[in-house]
Amino acid sequence: MKERELGTTGLKEANMSTATASAPLPAKAPAWAAVMRPPDQLPSERLCGGPRPWKFAWVINFQKTGTFPLLGFLIAWYHNTSIAA
Repeated sequence: MKERELGTTGLKEANMSTATASAPLPAKAPAWAAVMRPPDQLPSERLCGGPRPWKFAWVINFQKTGTFPLLGFLIAWYHNTSIAA
């Protein structure tokens, strides 16, 4: 392995060939994760077949967006304007 200095920062870079590098092998999932995978996929990937209309992250972000209006509605509904609310 050869090393060379880069500029005045003192950083060194390893000069390794790509023939010696190997891709990491994927680890096998734990048993509890393998059991949870099918029910978890149902609402997010396999419900009603076909392509998903929205990314799962979009659904979660939409739910997050509604949190403050919902809290405001509940505060107004119950007339609870204390600091604890």
